[in-house]
Formats: sequence, structure tokens, C-alpha cells
Amino acid sequence: MIAVAVWSLLILRYGYYFGSGDHVELLPYTNFLHDHSLYPHDFFIQSLHANQPNERTVFAHLLLPFVNHLEIFIFILHLLNTVMLLLGLYRLAARFINREIFAWVAVFISILIFNDKALGNVDLYTPSIQAADVACAMIIWAINYFLDRKYILASFIMSVATLIHVLEGLDVMILLCLIVLILLARKELSIKTASSFFLIYFVIAFPFLFMVLMAKSNVVSTVSNHDLFAILFEFRHPHHFIFSSFPVFNKLFFFTLAAFALIFYRKKSEQLFWFVALGVAILFVYIICTDYLHLISMANFQWYKTTQWIKFIGIVAFIGFATKYIPRLFQIPHSIQIALALLGVITSWTLIFSQQSPFVVPYQIANFKYQQPEIDIAIKAKNATPKDAVFVIPFSMSEFKYWSERSAYVEFKANARNKMFVEEWYKRIGEVYGIDTTDTHSGFEKHWPADKFFYNKANSDSVNDWKKLGVTNIIINRSLDNDKLSILDSNEKYFIYKFN
Repeated sequence: MIAVAVWSLLILRYGYYFGSGDHVELLPYTNFLHDHSLYPHDFFIQSLHANQPNERTVFAHLLLPFVNHLEIFIFILHLLNTVMLLLGLYRLAARFINREIFAWVAVFISILIFNDKALGNVDLYTPSIQAADVACAMIIWAINYFLDRKYILASFIMSVATLIHVLEGLDVMILLCLIVLILLARKELSIKTASSFFLIYFVIAFPFLFMVLMAKSNVVSTVSNHDLFAILFEFRHPHHFIFSSFPVFNKLFFFTLAAFALIFYRKKSEQLFWFVALGVAILFVYIICTDYLHLISMANFQWYKTTQWIKFIGIVAFIGFATKYIPRLFQIPHSIQIALALLGVITSWTLIFSQQSPFVVPYQIANFKYQQPEIDIAIKAKNATPKDAVFVIPFSMSEFKYWSERSAYVEFKANARNKMFVEEWYKRIGEVYGIDTTDTHSGFEKHWPADKFFYNKANSDSVNDWKKLGVTNIIINRSLDNDKLSILDSNEKYFIYKFN
């Protein structure tokens, strides 16, 4: 019940996304795998599917049996996955915090207050269930079993987590493998157990990792490594890869927790001590290789995926240390904890469904989603255009593709990662939004110059440049006075146009 209460508070605090945000790269692809007549000219979908397997292959295929009921299935999956994650985090915290309520406090602080304060904009929890979330819920249990010295089970779970999300699983598994080698060198682990640990992962996960690598490597591309790094890492994903672009608070917060964790676990858990020590040591190497040497082969590991775990482990260490000085007076009976949890569930959902939430976040649940103008206009676009229509859309609109079932000429959110298509994606971004690597804005802050260029071009004679590229329709958030376009539909915020 406490885990369900925390999940409810997370929905209240961060909202709930379905068919938007990070779902733009997953759910439309799942629909496409089910019905290949969808998205015939969508740049992201077609470039992603051109290479098999890809990073979306496993999870998208796992969703296929539920493709006709994705909305309810994703909601249930979000609930079950979040509860599994929270229980796994609580189990780890309870190893070092001797009172149940404070173990939950560590989970609460990490997920509800400091969820987005790791490095590289990585989170253990997200308001839209995706492959990374499922992998994280599995990884925390693998870490728990690893601490229990159930190495075979831990390796199996890590293998499956890697199949679901390559980087989430691979980065943590690298640390676990290094710890196993240390334990083996100290004769604290048998050669048989260590060999089994490595072999299971090699047999289950490595073939898939190899195929994904080959699918991305065996391609023809004219883009140089210098340009590839500039486009993918500095232009599109600095918030995930470039240390110098991260908020100062996040850096100070992370390294403070890491230092505290090293002190706390030195005598309490050899495994977690080495997890943090190795993770931070490799992180420094990664920062040099990425920020300064621009080594794509290293940058692709996105080592910041490990910082979300180090952050949580550090928070557990801090709470574990602090509880030594908290009087027993604060012991709360289990029955009271359950009653408070039930109250949290009722309060959260009452605020959400009465539309009295104190947080300005989207709740794309049930009929609430239709109140969002971005979803409404996407559905109108579906009803007003044929399947082979090709749209240019506002820079930050991630709701369009899933709800419209129509192709996008290009999107900033859903970008090509295979070097065969990166140059074309970058060219299209320039054609539609007029931005390039010289733009000084970071990430989605680029919407300021992008939106201005988008409107000016749509309202001028040069809009025919888009038509020549195969674009048939435009969605825009301002009325246009252009005789080359005719309006098809609109709502209170957006307008749909077609070329005459």
C-alpha cells in the first residue's frame, strides 16, 4: 500500500503521459510494426526500422500483443512497474536503515524530491512508461540479489534488462562485472560462480548487443566523426552527454552524495562501496573522453545512466547515518503507516480528478487527455487527412505522431541515431526550423528561434519549399495569411493547413 501511495503522489507531482513525450519514439513504432500502412513517409519511423535489430526492437515487440489496448495496458504497466521499482528501492534501503518508515523516507526523497537531480538528465522514474523504466525496475532487483550473493539470478535479470534497454542494463552490468573480478581476486568468490555470472550474460545479452552494434556500424555514411559528434551530442543531446551543460546544483549534489556513500559503505557493504567508487572513477574518464576528446565510441555508453543509482545509494547512506541520531520517539506503528498511505492515495486521485492539482502538469488519463489542445489537434489531423499525408509540426510537439497516425517530415524529439540517417535528419531540421550547430540554445530551449523561423516560413512564399520536399500539411499555433495554403481544421490553440 505504501508503494501504491508513493506511485499516486508521483502521478500527482509529475503528471502522466500517454502518447506524448518519450512515447513519440515507442508507441508509434509499435503501431507501425502492427500495421505497416501507417507512417509510410515518417522520417523517424522509417529510419529506425531500416536497421534491425535496433534499440526499440525488443520492447516494441513486447507491446505488440496489446497494440489494440495500449492505453489501458500502458497505465497498468506503469502502476505495476513503478510499484516493483519502489519495492526494490525500499528493500535496498532497508538493508542499511533499521526503521521501516525511514527506509521509505529515503525512497520518497530520492524519487519524489530529487528524482531529476542525477547527472545527464536521467531519472529512475518517469511519468511515461518506457523501456528504460522497465529496465530500471529489473536492475534494482538484480542489485539486491547481487548484494545477497545470488550472482546467477542477478546476471540473468541483468541480461533481460539489457535486452529491454541496452544502455540501462549494460552500464550497470559493467560495474557488477568489475566487482565480481575484485571479489574473485580477493578469493571471496569461486571461479565457478564468477564464470557462471559472466557466461549467462554473454549467452543471453551479448548476441543482441553485437547485432545492434553491427546494424549501426555496417552502414554507408558521408558524415565525419567530428560532425556526427556535433550533431548528436552537442546539438541534440547536450543535456544527456555534455557534463559542462549540466546544472551546477546537480553536480554538487551528486558528488556530495557519492563522497558520503564512499565513507558510509566502506565498512558496511564492500559491494556498494566498489559500485560507487568504480562508477565515479569511470565517470571522470567518461567526462574527459566526451567533453574534451569527443570520442563517439565512449560517448555512446552514456555513462551517466549509472549516476541515478549512485545518487540513490548516496541518499540511503545519508538517511542511514542520520537515523542513528533520531530518537525512537519517531517510530510509527505499521497500521498508522498504512492508514497514511491510504490517505495519500485518496488525496492524490481526488486532487487529480477534481482538477485541483497544485502542480501544472498534464494528466493524460481517461478523458482528461482530450482536453489537451495538442492531442485534440492531432486527432483532428487524423480525421482530416489521408494515411500518406506528411506534416511539418511545431518544434516541441511530441503528441502529434501517436494520436494522428500521420507521418512527420522531421521532429527534433524523435531524432535518427544511426549515422546513416543523422546527416539527413540534421538537414531536415534546418529546412523546417532554421537552426543548426551554431545555435547557442541548449536542447529544447532551441524552440525560441525554431518557432520564429517556422512561423515566418509558413507565412511566406517560401512555404512552397516544404511542398517540394513532399510535405502536404502544416500544424501551427498561429493563424496564417498565405494564399498557398487552405485551412482544414483548428482548435483554441492550433491550426491545420494543407497546400493548395
